[in-house]
Amino acid sequence: MTSLFGLCCIALERMWKNIRSFAFNNRTVFEIFFIVLYAILQILLIISVDVYPQKIAFTISIFAIIVLSVFALHKLLMESRIKILENNVTDLLIEKEKMNAASERIYKEYHSQRQLRKNINRRKKEESI
Repeated sequence: MTSLFGLCCIALERMWKNIRSFAFNNRTVFEIFFIVLYAILQILLIISVDVYPQKIAFTISIFAIIVLSVFALHKLLMESRIKILENNVTDLLIEKEKMNAASERIYKEYHSQRQLRKNINRRKKEESI
């Protein structure tokens, strides 16, 4: 039986995999989302500084915390995307090495068969003489 914490972790894992996959497949959407989010945060900062000038230090502190948190999330998503791309490159390199090995094996077999055919043709010529 799985605990409530375990169920939450499983749900978070599924959600993260979905977000990661979506971010990988839709990079431009995420980039635009974060650009708009940063712009909205800056607009909110300007408005809140204008409305509450006496609390400017507090407002800027909260703004900095929010921007750094959003930046960290953005970085995490992009690093996750890069990790997926690196794994894909690694898989492709392994596949390439397998194909190169198969190609080399086929070439050697072809060369061997060609030599065998030449030898057979030479023997037939010698027997016919």
